[in-house]
Amino acid sequence: MVDLQRHWRRIVEFLSGATGEGAYERYCLHLRDAHPERAAPSKAEFFRDGQTERWDGVRRCC
Repeated sequence: MVDLQRHWRRIVEFLSGATGEGAYERYCLHLRDAHPERAAPSKAEFFRDGQTERWDGVRRCC
């Protein structure tokens, strides 16, 4: 049973990393450690800024 729980936890951690789910938490930790004077954005702001950075300027149909 312990092995099953450990394997399940590893699968969840892998999928979380692959989908970017933990990106906000990692960013907040980085911000706290490297830039303590800056306030962390909300989770919605973080993801909106990421989408804007990724897709702003894309001018193609496919």
